[in-house]
Amino acid sequence: MLDGSVPICCGYWCDEIGSGLYVVVCDKLKEVARSLPYAVQTGLDDVDLVLSGGLIPPSHVAFLGESSEVELLLKRLLINALEKGYMCVQMVLGEPRVTVNVDKGVLLGDLGSFYDAYPSVHYQVEEVARLERGSLEKGLQGLLITFDNASYLKARKRVIKPFLFEEQMERNNLRRTICICTYNGIMVSELNKKFVMEKHNIVIQVEEPLKVKILKAKRSSKMLSVTQ
Repeated sequence: MLDGSVPICCGYWCDEIGSGLYVVVCDKLKEVARSLPYAVQTGLDDVDLVLSGGLIPPSHVAFLGESSEVELLLKRLLINALEKGYMCVQMVLGEPRVTVNVDKGVLLGDLGSFYDAYPSVHYQVEEVARLERGSLEKGLQGLLITFDNASYLKARKRVIKPFLFEEQMERNNLRRTICICTYNGIMVSELNKKFVMEKHNIVIQVEEPLKVKILKAKRSSKMLSVTQ
């Protein structure tokens, strides 16, 4: 607290996140953030603190940036999610661009079939809900699913068509799912960038390896009900 009502130990000021509001990093806050069993962390202390400890379900996240930069951050998140007991699924075209060398592994899904073969938003939401139910039936923390939308847009040459699934994320009943959608920051048109900002509750710009800028971080009412 800037009024001094809460003592701060070993802290230093970081980025301003609002009028008169700052993120402060100290050993105690890091300890609290890392202790949250459901928060999937980037490993970047200032970023995780702005995100209330990390990515918390249900979250609908967009990554904007070059593929190599996004892949580095995504790999860190997948490894941490597996350590936290999440089922991890990558929806990809062809071979995955992000490989995680761990015993539990990461399940793969065909992104082309998900978007093209069944162009029904009901089907798409139900498929993700099925994965979420499967993770909970196994006693896992929940589901972390990633969509390689950057590769999909490049392959389909469609840069102005919004995705039905992403449009409906705020209206579905997914409560234990972290959904991450990747977009190439250069290829995204102004129309799609507006769509990304409106339809995702967290938007993160990855400018270069380990340099992350949070463009939007909105906690939904469902997120608050799950984490309280």
